[in-house]
Amino acid sequence: MKDKLARMLLAAVAAMALFSCTADQKTPKPPARGTIRGIVTEAGRKTPLAGALVKVGDETGTTTPEGAYSLSVIYGNYYVSVSKDGYEPYRSAVEIKIPPDGTAEHDAQLNIMDDKPPQILEFGVSRTDVGWAELSWKTDEEAKARIEYGTGQ
Repeated sequence: MKDKLARMLLAAVAAMALFSCTADQKTPKPPARGTIRGIVTEAGRKTPLAGALVKVGDETGTTTPEGAYSLSVIYGNYYVSVSKDGYEPYRSAVEIKIPPDGTAEHDAQLNIMDDKPPQILEFGVSRTDVGWAELSWKTDEEAKARIEYGTGQ
């Protein structure tokens, strides 16, 4: 009987010790979050873009019919990326600082994707020689590249 009582007492003491050890352990507090919000518009016209996909860190969302977005993220520094069919992808030039329990604002302007080639308005030949010619032309758009054509000999 004494052995049984001693074992029960020992088991009770062990259970209390185990409970007090686990009771002292605190549940980790989730990281503080902040909010980033803004308006996505078409560049130049300032027309709100509905349905654009906004990505900040691991969080994503879509814009409202008014072009607005709001995302809750763990506080820190983030780049903002926005995409929508028919528009060039956008990425903020700098990281946006989102404070804990605070709000940062960042608007984005998307450029319409230009998938049509420029129209040639004028074309000319100014000099020629055996095996080469100097050509010039004007288009309806500003040049974004230089063309070098030929064998290079």
